[in-house]
Amino acid sequence: MGLLDRLTGRVGGLFGDFIEEVMIPDDVHIRLQRAAQHFDRGEHEQALAVLAAIETTQPNLARVHYLKGLCHFHRGAPQEAARALRRAIALREEPAHHFWAGLAMEQVQEWRGAQDHLQRALSLDPSPSFAHEAYFALGRINLAQGRADKAIRELKKALRMRDAQPEASISLAQALLHRGQVKEARAALDHVGASALATAHAHLIDAKLRATQGQEQAALDAYQRATRAQGKPAEIMQAHTGAARAALSLGLLDIANAHLAMATGIARGEPRAELHILKGLVLEGKQELGAAHTEYEAAIAQDPMHGDALRGAGRIALATHQPERALDFFRRALDASSHRDPEAALLGMARARHALGDLSGARQVLEEALKVRQDDPERLDDPSAEVLLLLGMVAIDSGDAAEAVVALREASELTKAPALAAQIQQVMNTALTSLRPPWQLPSSLETPMHLERALHALQDYLTTQPRLTDFIAPAQKIIRALDAPLSIAIVGEFNAGKSTLINALIGEEIVPMGVLPTTAHTGIIQYGPRQAARVIWRGEEEAVEVSFEQAKRLMKDNASEIDHLEYWYPHPELRAVHFWDTPGFNALEDRHEEVATRALEQAEAILWVLDANQVLSQSEFERIQDIPGGSERLLVVINKIDRLGPPEERAEAIQELMAYVQEHAGEYIAGCYPVTALEAYRHITSAPLAAQEDADSAPDTTGFTQFRAHLNESIIARAGRIKTLEGRRHLARLVHEMAAFRHALISEYHQLGERVSAVQTWLDVQAHKHPESRAESELMDLEDQVGFMMRALVREIEEALKPRSFWVSQRMQLDEEDREFIQQLLLERFESLLESSRERVFHDVVSFEAEIAERLGPVLQGLSVQDARSVNRRLQGFQDEVRVLKVLLQERVYGQISARAHGQVEAAGQPILDEIEQSSDQAHWRALLRKLLPHIRDHFKHDVARWYDTFFTTARRFLARTHRDLALLELEVRYRHDISALDELLSASLEEPPEQAHSS
Repeated sequence: MGLLDRLTGRVGGLFGDFIEEVMIPDDVHIRLQRAAQHFDRGEHEQALAVLAAIETTQPNLARVHYLKGLCHFHRGAPQEAARALRRAIALREEPAHHFWAGLAMEQVQEWRGAQDHLQRALSLDPSPSFAHEAYFALGRINLAQGRADKAIRELKKALRMRDAQPEASISLAQALLHRGQVKEARAALDHVGASALATAHAHLIDAKLRATQGQEQAALDAYQRATRAQGKPAEIMQAHTGAARAALSLGLLDIANAHLAMATGIARGEPRAELHILKGLVLEGKQELGAAHTEYEAAIAQDPMHGDALRGAGRIALATHQPERALDFFRRALDASSHRDPEAALLGMARARHALGDLSGARQVLEEALKVRQDDPERLDDPSAEVLLLLGMVAIDSGDAAEAVVALREASELTKAPALAAQIQQVMNTALTSLRPPWQLPSSLETPMHLERALHALQDYLTTQPRLTDFIAPAQKIIRALDAPLSIAIVGEFNAGKSTLINALIGEEIVPMGVLPTTAHTGIIQYGPRQAARVIWRGEEEAVEVSFEQAKRLMKDNASEIDHLEYWYPHPELRAVHFWDTPGFNALEDRHEEVATRALEQAEAILWVLDANQVLSQSEFERIQDIPGGSERLLVVINKIDRLGPPEERAEAIQELMAYVQEHAGEYIAGCYPVTALEAYRHITSAPLAAQEDADSAPDTTGFTQFRAHLNESIIARAGRIKTLEGRRHLARLVHEMAAFRHALISEYHQLGERVSAVQTWLDVQAHKHPESRAESELMDLEDQVGFMMRALVREIEEALKPRSFWVSQRMQLDEEDREFIQQLLLERFESLLESSRERVFHDVVSFEAEIAERLGPVLQGLSVQDARSVNRRLQGFQDEVRVLKVLLQERVYGQISARAHGQVEAAGQPILDEIEQSSDQAHWRALLRKLLPHIRDHFKHDVARWYDTFFTTARRFLARTHRDLALLELEVRYRHDISALDELLSASLEEPPEQAHSS
């Protein structure tokens, strides 16, 4: 027995009780019983004929119209039923009258009237026999209106009264699905049991649930079961349509086509935009673009604002290289009032703009699409991945590969579609290639030419990177060193004869010689058109030219103020070689040690001068051992061998010294030579030219000739090789410093990003709990203050109504001035309360702004001025958005409440004050005055909480963009400053790799 049968089966009993309660003529009583009997047997036409006859003599008998309404309802005429039942209610209000009127109006889709009648039926009798059916009907009506929350509430009430009711459980599942509560909907449907899922409606709900859960094949099976089940034609058509959609998502185009043909047959030529759209999708999948476009145009002709049809037409226009037309379709799709997926339309617009070459416009539209997703955090799905993919492509075309990589990484994390993931990876590879330095490096660094080419490539790269400008000067210094004469540093402990050796090599006393440590600075002996000295003072770039003698005096008198000296001398060998005279390592002044060490590190070749009386001390041995590439460029000179005895007696002692040096430092040097530089210098400077030529053929007792020959052969003649080795060594050090700088920047940006993440986590917690709690708190405060305000107004009214004279005891009436004053006072004080509330909310939001800025303080301080500028702009933009939000709070929340208050006072102020004059109950006064103000509990809390949600969404978006900015900076440094190609080239060229040059 169905619902109607169960309810109408009791009609005879109901009428029996009803008739006994009312005195009516016997003939009418008899005819009513006959009509009831016809109704019980389902003879509705006969019953209506009897009732029509009764109505001619008894037109105002409520039970006649009630039974007429039931007859019309059962014979499928809900409009006539509703009309008769409303007449019955007008004559005599009964719960059953309202119940059946509600069911009748539900059938004709008069939702508001149906709800009113059903709710009135329940209010007249809270526990009627039809309570389950009434709540079930209310659930259906709310569901039909799209009010899922109210539908869920009513359907749960119905099921509490009768749990084993499959239809109500299925409707509850439908409402829960509409609300997005998928798990709860699944549980409600499973509660029904498989045996009860026999109707098309039940299978449709099951199919929609499975489609929502991503179970496309199961959804298709459920839709197909719905097509074979019992149901209304509209439900069967919906089943075929759903099956077509599911088949489309699985790529089963022929199955989709078959279901569309069935749906078209059921429609019987009735225009259906949805069917045209699905046919268009099938044809689009088959690459029959012209036919697909025809279907989309047919859908648009039937519904010009159908978003799916407009987007489909836009896709076809893009595929057929008509971007301007596509842009128009997608714009219309975005404007469509029924369009619920703005992101897809924005994505289409961006693709059209990209195809038109409007990169700026495409980027702007894509940012808007991302904003849509950020405003609704649950929308982390593949369409967003497509937005990010296109954003990456636009960024690459705009020359911003770093932003492209950030967008593509996020897209890769979001997508689950293999084809889309492959496309994202392909674009990612392009972006990464664009990010890495466009090196034009030689195949090796074996020659000065190859090294110079690599250095120029590095220099060109550095000039394009603002963060790496500090490395330009060191790179240029290495380049200049390659083009300059070979630099040979003369080093050793003080008083070893370094200056004497230089003078002997030049053939003139250029640098001072003496027993005391006379050299306090590096003196660079280089070619010049005339003899002269140039003094370079500390902190100054300009040099002062003086004579050699003046240079000696300045070195003595102003040693602490001189940085270094340059000696010019017109000696032809100095065109290819620069000699560096350096202070001694173990001099009495620390500064001498520092200058000598720096020269040792910077010079390209080294002559290490030892005193024959103290050959290779422990400190000298350690220093020599640490010199990189010493076997190629370091010569040891044992000076002052004349102190070992006459030439004929010192041979053995010299051999012992040579063996000692070879034993302890042989693997670290290019050779060892014994000389007496002083004797060689004296011989060169004192002998006439002819005598000098004769002496060239005589045995050289100074050792200088052999040393000079080896210096020319192993050092000067191999200047290119030595310069290449030293250039590579300095380049390796520079690359190591750049790698360390890059690593530090990456670490810094990563740490700053973690700081922003911490702020985001804190804000997420606040956003979760603060809007509701703060809105509730503000509502309670406002209601309390309204209560205080009402008591104050009551006192004002009481004062106005007091007798004005002691002999007049009768209470006064409110005159026009009193009435105007009270109404104005009510509005002013209410406005003041609203203003105070608004200020409290503003202050609360300002405190959040300040907290966010304070928490981001370390981030801004940790960034360079250039990098911090963009974050500051983001912060300023966030603050501007908050200012706009404050205006909206005033207009949309407090302004509307104020406007309603003014309207209510204007409309009802005088009648309310009239009622107050007639009453002496002050509690009643307060209740009456309260009617003049809006019921803030109805909207205030929701509106304030929603406004707070908007504020937190704005703040979260700001932090997300800031985090993205830091990720961009980190990414740019990680890839754009990647010098691994140069590092690998160096590693392949260096025989002895430098101190751990990182490349990551």
